Amino acid sequence: MNTSVIETKKNKQQRIYDYIKNAILNGTYSNGDRLPTEVQMTRQFKASRPTIGHALLRLQKVGLIERIAGSGTYVRMVGHTGDLSLLGLLIPDLGNTDIFEPLCGQMSAEASREQFNLLWGGCVNAKGDSPLQVVESCRHYVQQKVAGVFFAPFVEANPENQAANRQILQELKAAGIPIVLLDRDVTVFPHRSPYDLVTMDNYQAGYVLAQHFLDQGSRRVDFVMDPFMASTVERRIAGCMEALRRGGLNPSQAWIHCGQPDDPDFVRSLAEDDAVKSIICANDKTAMTLMQTLLEMGVAIPDRIRLAGFDDLPYTRFLKVSLTTMRQPCRELGSAALSAMISRIRQPQLPPRTILLQSELVVRESTAGRKTQRA
Repeated sequence: MNTSVIETKKNKQQRIYDYIKNAILNGTYSNGDRLPTEVQMTRQFKASRPTIGHALLRLQKVGLIERIAGSGTYVRMVGHTGDLSLLGLLIPDLGNTDIFEPLCGQMSAEASREQFNLLWGGCVNAKGDSPLQVVESCRHYVQQKVAGVFFAPFVEANPENQAANRQILQELKAAGIPIVLLDRDVTVFPHRSPYDLVTMDNYQAGYVLAQHFLDQGSRRVDFVMDPFMASTVERRIAGCMEALRRGGLNPSQAWIHCGQPDDPDFVRSLAEDDAVKSIICANDKTAMTLMQTLLEMGVAIPDRIRLAGFDDLPYTRFLKVSLTTMRQPCRELGSAALSAMISRIRQPQLPPRTILLQSELVVRESTAGRKTQRA
């Protein structure tokens, strides 16, 4: 087909989309009104039915209309008067994170295909975002009247971050803007907030990783975390402990260690305890730092201590001892988050949903004790 013909169809589709959207937003069509039939629209806009159909599908995806088979097309606006093609992204320290880059990349690509534009809020710099900066980005989204916001709450549970999390959620809720939480909740495990959450199944991931150590004959598995960790860590710990109990062990609170993985005194206390032979770290960054500190102390990995983490960061396979880890399904999380947002926009009365995606165990040298294929 001629390129100019394709372009003409796209332009006509856009004009039809804009005309109907504006008619809904300016009150020409009210909530619940039935729109003209596709046959009537073909005469009104002098366009083919496929062109009309594509424009209506776009309006449906942004939550302005509902198409009911055998009945017709109805206005189903949820009281939002802003730009229904804009979605906001609030991820503190986006430039300093690893799992969110592929996740957001997938969301951006799919948002474009679904006729949405993804706005990136906050700063992307080496120093990271302050709570004040992220709150200001949130207020900018409110002023723009975006159709929805994806929010990854601050990780560290200090008063300033917790206050920022609450402020952001309160202001978005007051503005009637749908929210989808990414990766973590704002509440402490096992509680849940009243917002959609899209995340890796951290409980399952912890269980699988602990089972991996049990399969290797471990009779004790310790867990190491930084003093300030996301709520996801509690779920990982819970999964680990359940696997150990089902394996016939009686895990103790003493098996859970909280400290800085680059603190020689903290790490020495682990290395000098002969009972500590298998360690699961809260994430790959903690595991990599702990590995480096142990190696500098002359502790052999995995001969003396076996080590594993979560996330499968890009460089974990290239460490001096490649790291066993649970791989985050980043791209799948991005797809699920966008789908959750679209359905939330179209059906705001849906109950809060927790969308869990399974991770994958990647076994490498830090637990295998031999060279393995690097996934």
